[in-house]
Amino acid sequence: IRYALSQAAVIRELDEKEKKYRSLFERSIDPIFLAGESLKLTDVNISFLKYFNYSADEALSITIKELFANEDDYNYCRSALEKAEQIKDFEVELIGKSGEHKICLLNCVFIPVQSSYACFYQGIIHDLTVRKKAEKDMLLAERLSMTGKIARTIAHEVRNSITNVTLALGELM
Repeated sequence: IRYALSQAAVIRELDEKEKKYRSLFERSIDPIFLAGESLKLTDVNISFLKYFNYSADEALSITIKELFANEDDYNYCRSALEKAEQIKDFEVELIGKSGEHKICLLNCVFIPVQSSYACFYQGIIHDLTVRKKAEKDMLLAERLSMTGKIARTIAHEVRNSITNVTLALGELM
């Protein structure tokens, strides 16, 4: 009887942990995916679907490779996952369903499942598109500011020279 009670408590505890982690997965603001050994997506959260504009069925029919804008980036990511079993803060350009390019920070880890011979990859994607656009806009603003400073300096120097010439001509007359 004690064994049955302790087993029921363990099952209840595992069920509560499963619900807690599932809630974290589903409520994350960042897109999260799980992929099998062949890097075919096996589960994605709602943020992933919204971010890449896929339906659940569409997302689960693709591989991670199809998200990469550049094949060299995919090859680097795949190689890093095979060697180190993780890739951390990898800045990469990913593509949504309708072809829109997004600059992202990718973190992905290999997770062996101890209860079976299966394994999977868990990835979290953080959108950098807005930040990168703001950085680009800031650089443009700095360039324009610098151009304005140079123009003011040149105008000042030209004005000084013209003033000297005007004064010299006034003395001659």
